Amino acid sequence: MNRENLLLAFLVVLFPVHVWAIVNIFFKVPGWIVQMSMWDVAGTAAYPLAFALLESVIVFIPVVILGLILPASLRGDKFLPLITALVLLVSIWVGILHFSLGALQAWGTVELLLGLGAFLLSLVVVFVLVARSEKLSSAITAFAKRLAVLSALYLLIDIFGLIVIVVRNF
Repeated sequence: MNRENLLLAFLVVLFPVHVWAIVNIFFKVPGWIVQMSMWDVAGTAAYPLAFALLESVIVFIPVVILGLILPASLRGDKFLPLITALVLLVSIWVGILHFSLGALQAWGTVELLLGLGAFLLSLVVVFVLVARSEKLSSAITAFAKRLAVLSALYLLIDIFGLIVIVVRNF
């Protein structure tokens, strides 16, 4: 677990959080444009982006802890592909949960336990596949490096958003 892998893992964590924040911002922008000036729209959009950055840091902490408790054989070249696969898989599951929240509220204990079992099984399957397959691991690492470029842009936008928040409030 070196600095480059940690930075790439952070950028991977940053991606789904920011995609979700930006999608939600884009749903609100048409209404904001009618009611606010462009400066106010930028200022209003800066808050969810700053929160997304904070959320990314909070989500990254368990990733670092996982990196510390993984066996040494999985901390080297396997760390980044494992983290990338697990973060993106959990993001997909969270998206599914978000869009089926109404149905989930009607579920009983058995259905919830089956859903939790499916979630945990998918994590284990992905973990084993990535840990054992060098080809899959290499492909995921290449994907993470490409994803890092876009995530770095999101990080730059976050920094701009933090500057906007500071300028507006102080």
